[in-house]
Amino acid sequence: ISPLLEQEKKLKSQIIETISGVINPVIADKGANLLRPVLLKACSPIGKAFTLGANGFLEKVQEMIKENEFEASKFAEGVKKLDRNYYWILYKGYDVVWDLCFNAFAEIAASFANGISYWEVYYMSKDAMNDIFHNAVYTFQKLSSDADPKSHGTILLEVMKKYAHDSKLAAKKLIVKILR
Repeated sequence: ISPLLEQEKKLKSQIIETISGVINPVIADKGANLLRPVLLKACSPIGKAFTLGANGFLEKVQEMIKENEFEASKFAEGVKKLDRNYYWILYKGYDVVWDLCFNAFAEIAASFANGISYWEVYYMSKDAMNDIFHNAVYTFQKLSSDADPKSHGTILLEVMKKYAHDSKLAAKKLIVKILR
């Protein structure tokens, strides 16, 4: 019986090797074609949400600089106000993620048996957007606290570079989590 089992294993491995040579290129080609719409449905809105968050931060800080809310006597209160209003500054990004998760992604998530839920995607996205926002406020505060109010615009540009970098990393990390 032992030689029979060995022959069976050998035959199985030969069949697998033969089939794999034919199937793997097809799977690579068809799999990419099948995943492309899924990736587009998920990636595009996630990128848009992070972009809207960054734009919201930029617009609000520019408005506050213009209204002199970061001058020395009001600086601490201006930073607190900025940090406290994160929801209203990021809500456009939240709306995009909501639409993704409860409309577009719901269809995608249903097709994955043990995949990630749309609630997980929603809260992971929101948490990442919130973290980036609060980090940007902190960075702006640290760089601006002792600076001349006339340099706040330049400091904001530096903070926005970091914001964009962090957003790209967070979106990439989120998309990888979705696909796992």
